[in-house]
Amino acid sequence: MKLTDFSKFLQENRGDHTTSIYMPSIKRDLSFKPLTTADVKTLSRIGIFNDFDINNELLKLSLFDKLVVESPESCGLSAENIT
Repeated sequence: MKLTDFSKFLQENRGDHTTSIYMPSIKRDLSFKPLTTADVKTLSRIGIFNDFDINNELLKLSLFDKLVVESPESCGLSAENIT
């Protein structure tokens, strides 16, 4: 294993990696943190309901604010104004 491969492996295992997703409303990429186990549990609990529930939808939007790396002021998006 090369030193660069090893350093990349360590960086990914520390959780410092992000995922970039293109957001058409602001016409640029945003970086998101990975989901934690608690986030996955929350999404799996919400996913079992077929009916629309405003509380479940607000929980999903709060995950957006938690996962986005940039501040709402710098990126222009938050759970309050995302469409």
